[in-house]
Amino acid sequence: MDTNNRVAMLLAGLIMLAAVPAESQQIGVTAGYVKMPGRIGDTRSDQGIAARLGLHLGVRRLIGLRFEVGVDRLNEHFSETSNPSCLLPGGGTGACFFRSWTRDLGLSANAIATIQARTGKATPYVLAGLGVLSVRTHQRAEARDIDGNRLPNFEFDGTTTDGALLGHLGAGVAISPGQGRLALTLEGRATAVLHDYSGGLFLDTSPSIVVGVRW
Repeated sequence: MDTNNRVAMLLAGLIMLAAVPAESQQIGVTAGYVKMPGRIGDTRSDQGIAARLGLHLGVRRLIGLRFEVGVDRLNEHFSETSNPSCLLPGGGTGACFFRSWTRDLGLSANAIATIQARTGKATPYVLAGLGVLSVRTHQRAEARDIDGNRLPNFEFDGTTTDGALLGHLGAGVAISPGQGRLALTLEGRATAVLHDYSGGLFLDTSPSIVVGVRW
């Protein structure tokens, strides 16, 4: 059985679990730090802000379920280089100067199961789940000659997309400050990223830590 079929079967099982009536359901929003393996996008843009939106089912039971979408906006890398001998559009050679920008944006969808135990106002939990990831790498380059004139033959502006499968392991805690449904959360994960960037399978780890609120 290939990897895609295994993922489909697990997601189907989690969806069946979600169909069981839950004592309570909550929406959660979190934000924090993520480091993504550079080979899935660009090694110079490999860490940044993680934002996640999730639907939590069975939050007052021993076993819970979460369906989640995430956005990872990684740092933009800027560089400047020069070449003393470029072929100029008007003919001949001369010095030219390059400026480039690279940024990765990760979009993910995940199904996550939790095992949790309420102790007073705090609910610690462990989690495991699967997901899919799409990383869009935007690269832009600008070139000029020694007089500051643009050199369009050296410039580009484009986006490439890479895909990956995700496996999540982590732990967190939800704290209810009052008697209502509102809870503050802190969560850390180690996410396995399986991708075939550059033509071969690679398994990397993407750590993240987020804080948030659910209600």
